[in-house]
Amino acid sequence: MKQKKQFSNEKFINKEEVDKFNSFADSWWDPNGKMKSLHWINPTRVSHIKKQTCKHLKIKDSEKPLEGLKVLDIGCGAGVLSESMALLGADVVGIDVTENMILVAKKHATKSKLKIDYRIQDINDLVAKGEKFDVVLCMEVVEHIDNLEEFLPTCNKAVKDGGLLFISTINRTVKSYASAIIAEE
Repeated sequence: MKQKKQFSNEKFINKEEVDKFNSFADSWWDPNGKMKSLHWINPTRVSHIKKQTCKHLKIKDSEKPLEGLKVLDIGCGAGVLSESMALLGADVVGIDVTENMILVAKKHATKSKLKIDYRIQDINDLVAKGEKFDVVLCMEVVEHIDNLEEFLPTCNKAVKDGGLLFISTINRTVKSYASAIIAEE
């Protein structure tokens, strides 16, 4: 499926990556599928995000410690991390430029009875509208975008004063590339 949405500024969008992810969006939630490593690491990264957010914002850990916080998931894919944040009580916005991913994310959130604001949107458009978040997540995204030198400061513009920006990517080694990019994707 071709990308239908046109973005006002596509300087970070790698169209080959968009096409690749559009091609396997339907299998994103299969814990034994192409994205099984994402499902495997998700509990660890959710735990880290929760712990650091509670510590930084001086929030008591509870069943829903992120209640009342606005969280942005940049490059949310089909919503694995977004749903985890919503389950912790956060008001979540998930953005992705990959239309099929957003469609799958919306469908899964509805099935899971979670309210998540999923958008086919890039970070430039979101920042241009002036939206700010308590927590911004950019997890396993930077290896798929163009113009990293401008992308990361743009992500930072979405963070409220005193908020947090989490960034994670695979190691830039031949072994990591072979196992995470070639084998998994």
